[in-house]
Amino acid sequence: MDFLIFKSVVELMLVKSHLSLEGLNQIVGLKAGLNKGLPETLKEAFPNAIAETRPIVGGASSPVIRHPN
Repeated sequence: MDFLIFKSVVELMLVKSHLSLEGLNQIVGLKAGLNKGLPETLKEAFPNAIAETRPIVGGASSPVIRHPN
């Protein structure tokens, strides 16, 4: 799941969204949704940051990976 969030951040940066305040806030929100969340320095710099919801991976439509051996 973290990879999908990271991929979203890279895609935003490729279209230069990080150069606007709105895009930067969106990236910080994605960072807040990662496993470790926001470090204290970013929490202080972006006190209103809201974590984006994590993408749902898996479920009934996804193939089940059985024991590899």
